[in-house]
Amino acid sequence: MSRLSGLIFIIFIAACSSPERAPSTEKPPAALASEETPPRRIEATDTKDPRLEQFAREEQLLRDEDRTLAASYVRSARARLDALRYEEARLDLERATKLDPENEEARRLLDRVHVADPQGPRDFKGTIEALAEERAAREEQERVDVKRFFAEGELLLEKQRYDAAIRYFERVLEMIRWSPSADPGTFEARTREALVVAKARAANAR
Repeated sequence: MSRLSGLIFIIFIAACSSPERAPSTEKPPAALASEETPPRRIEATDTKDPRLEQFAREEQLLRDEDRTLAASYVRSARARLDALRYEEARLDLERATKLDPENEEARRLLDRVHVADPQGPRDFKGTIEALAEERAAREEQERVDVKRFFAEGELLLEKQRYDAAIRYFERVLEMIRWSPSADPGTFEARTREALVVAKARAANAR
């Protein structure tokens, strides 16, 4: 029994005196691989599909062809309008606006056809009335502008800012010259008199 105890004691001492294993600093193969080869960046060009680019080019070509064809219809419509062939011109212009909805000339000529063609759409009267209302509104605005510019010129004249007053009076006369209906009464005569006064005072002030 004493021998067995001694043997156990020796084994226990040997186990206690053996050095502890230091923790391993080695990295697993997967970690080493991830450090050595960083992940590949995904560039924007990687996601570009050549088929989409081809499709976009074909779409642009089709749009260009539509615009070219629409322009040829507009040229044909102008010739037909000169010959008073309104119905044929209308068909050409409708084709042009369908091919190229942004073609301003085609839309403008189509409006002209609707007004000029006696056999055209039944809204002829409505079109004429709309044009008359638009013209009346424009003339009314011109009359308002004439009054406003004349009043500004008089105010500048009172403040002895003669050069500025001269510019305002000249602007009033120019507006009346281009649109006689803009004169709501005797503004042309009054403006000419005020302009003479402003120029005389400006000359004396120098």
